[in-house]
Amino acid sequence: MTKSFLIKFAIIVFCSLSSPEINAQKTIKVGIYQNFPLVHKDNSGVPSGIFVDLINEIALKENWKIEYVFDTWDQSLENLKDSKLDIITSITYLPERKEFVDYNDEAVITIWGVVCTTKNAPIQDILDLKNKKVAVLKGGVHGINFSKLTERFELNCEFIELDSYDDVMQYVKTNKCDAGVSNNIWTKSNLENFDLVETPILFNPNKLLFAVPKGKNEELIKTIDKHLIAWKTDSRSPYHIILRKWYGDSVIIAYQLPKWVKWGGLLLIFAIGVTLIIAWIFRKLVKSKTKELTLTNIKLQQEIEEREKITKVLHESEEKFKALYNESPDMLVSVSSNDGSILQCNETLLQKTGYLREEVIGAPIFKMYHNDCKEEVKKVFHQFVETGEVSEKELILKTKKGTNINVSLNVKSIRDKTGKILFSISSWRDISI
Repeated sequence: MTKSFLIKFAIIVFCSLSSPEINAQKTIKVGIYQNFPLVHKDNSGVPSGIFVDLINEIALKENWKIEYVFDTWDQSLENLKDSKLDIITSITYLPERKEFVDYNDEAVITIWGVVCTTKNAPIQDILDLKNKKVAVLKGGVHGINFSKLTERFELNCEFIELDSYDDVMQYVKTNKCDAGVSNNIWTKSNLENFDLVETPILFNPNKLLFAVPKGKNEELIKTIDKHLIAWKTDSRSPYHIILRKWYGDSVIIAYQLPKWVKWGGLLLIFAIGVTLIIAWIFRKLVKSKTKELTLTNIKLQQEIEEREKITKVLHESEEKFKALYNESPDMLVSVSSNDGSILQCNETLLQKTGYLREEVIGAPIFKMYHNDCKEEVKKVFHQFVETGEVSEKELILKTKKGTNINVSLNVKSIRDKTGKILFSISSWRDISI
């Protein structure tokens, strides 16, 4: 009876261990599209890119079997909606997409939108795109957001949706469109192939993420986040190696053995005495350096304390400046040189125009002016973009209630280290009183 039971038990254990379900890999369908170097198929048709390398590394650690599904971006998004994919790569956040996808939390990389055109095209700011044809990626976040941006400026652009960034730039190169919208990473790696140039028009900074169908595969994005969080803190991790690889640094020096290690075995036989002497010298040097570092740390601590005092004084000065700024009798406003949006304003402007702060910040500066002077305002904006200054320009503001305020405009600019204009510091002096 006991022998029969043991035989049956051994058979059950053997069958359980040999079952293919025990060691079966989990198959993950991953959506990819042509967006070099983030994700793409190489010349041999093999899936490649930053996101592909990351997924492959995670798959090795998690025992996943990866099945890549290549399509256009727009179709890949549809496949995710229909749960034909388990996960999609290289996707940016849009609130409307939350209806059918769940995003992971940890960003892979940050990108922003770029407008590109031919070398001699007269396109230097967003207003130059009035009544122009613009090529965009079908379903792409940068095309969607740039379309909204042009609507705010009433530019009446015609948008041509295409299946890939290569198609977008080919339309610009062959003059089927005046400009094309891409992202900074694709542009850096591919734009020279089309003999096109970037314009100064940059917009829509955003994080690149992974996404899964709504309410499904939560464990996938949690696992991906776990690895990304751990890898980002280690410069030798797969995450940093992959980024350096695709940004042109294909030789990872930190992982190469020094030449002396290769010959160390032989040299050690002939140089034991020399090694002992060097070790003694190093010991002396370490003691000396330790003393120097101790003194340096003391000095650094003193500098930190001094900087904390300076920071406190600067904070107090900043508070005083804010009070002066908000209580100025003139209406003060800061305007982006890139797209003409309002970045900041003082309380005087809000009191005189009747607008709430949230109605002003982010709005195009042209919204504040009366229709009778909008053409003149556009000329003034171009003057600011070109020279960085405007003096004593008489214009008409429109309050929220529709009344007019005659003002004198003066503009100064804030520039970066290269001299590029970042934004204006503008004042409107009420001359209607």
